[in-house]
Amino acid sequence: MDFLIETLSGFLTDRNEDDFFDRLNYQITPSLFIMLAMINIAKLYVGSAITCFSKAEFTRGWNEYAKDYCLIENTYYLRTNESIPVELETRNSKQISYYQWVPFMLILQAASFYIVHTIWRAFNWISGFQIRMIITAAKESMSKSEDDITKSVSTIAKSMYHASLLRHRTLICLREQKFVTFLYLFMKLCYLLLICFHLAIFKHFIGSLGFAWDVVASKAEWEHNGLFPRVTVCDFAIEKYGQQTNYTLECVLPLNMFNEKIFVFFFFWLCFLFAGTLFSIFKWINAISARKQFFQKLLSIASRKINDYTSNAYSPPPGEHVPLLDSSSTSSANSDAHYGVPSNWDLRLILGLIQDHTGLLFCSRVYREMSDIHLQRQKESAQRNYTDAETIKANEKAREIERSDL
Repeated sequence: MDFLIETLSGFLTDRNEDDFFDRLNYQITPSLFIMLAMINIAKLYVGSAITCFSKAEFTRGWNEYAKDYCLIENTYYLRTNESIPVELETRNSKQISYYQWVPFMLILQAASFYIVHTIWRAFNWISGFQIRMIITAAKESMSKSEDDITKSVSTIAKSMYHASLLRHRTLICLREQKFVTFLYLFMKLCYLLLICFHLAIFKHFIGSLGFAWDVVASKAEWEHNGLFPRVTVCDFAIEKYGQQTNYTLECVLPLNMFNEKIFVFFFFWLCFLFAGTLFSIFKWINAISARKQFFQKLLSIASRKINDYTSNAYSPPPGEHVPLLDSSSTSSANSDAHYGVPSNWDLRLILGLIQDHTGLLFCSRVYREMSDIHLQRQKESAQRNYTDAETIKANEKAREIERSDL
């Protein structure tokens, strides 16, 4: 039980590099797979997975042997109107063995969903954006004082601003700040492919994708379709008095009733995941295509927040006009504060993830701070250019004076 709890807690750890549908794929889904796999293993190897109708001559040891043999070596299913076939090949063709592999298949399915997100976490930092550290710091600051939030906003904005200026020399997607976006959408596309692959496995085991709906609608009974049969037949041989004696026993597989519910549940769950992940892909594509409007919206929200804070902090006497924003804030809000980044896909994606985890207001404050940093750098650059120009003029004037004296 401790191992199960530790395993599930590892899957449920929040990585802060995702949206809601990502968490459904790499947290909730693997946890469900692992939990049901462990229950299945406990039923299969610890509990009573199979019970066989034994002969009267069987001793207790023979009964245990027959039960273990039939569980390990597979059983075969016969409908109520079918007789036991004489040919051994016919019996082997009717064998069912998937119930022994269900827990291992569930574990592999859980790992496949988790590996996809691991690839995303392993490579998203290459662009310079430390996504997990940024969002973790943002979430931790939300429960602190206003001064701590302001410090976090400043630190996050500086980190993101410098990362947004990085340009890779070889990879175009890195040079154009699109790598994180492509990797993120690639992760979601892999989730879609994985879901289709698991549905194909479902079809291979069940034989029909409509089986789950038939079970819910009470149209499918195992006695008629032979899927997840509860009653099966088992053949085995015992050396008795120096001669091999063949026995055929009828066995009950209560585990298959549980397996049927597992497959039905995961069929509908995977269909829900497919629809949700597909919706998430289109949502992010639309968000990235409308990134310029999003940047302007963030600046507008940040400006309104500053206006509200300024007006509440000081009430001027009648007849006295006090600007709601100082000159630097006003110029920041009215200027092209997204400093040439409407084409920056990665910045829009990361700001969107920050918004999902901390809210739109915190996200707007981060972007506003980035805009202020950019404006300050522009002023410093203009001041340096002006100083350099004045120095050049002074030097030229000094040379002209020297020439005139000569």
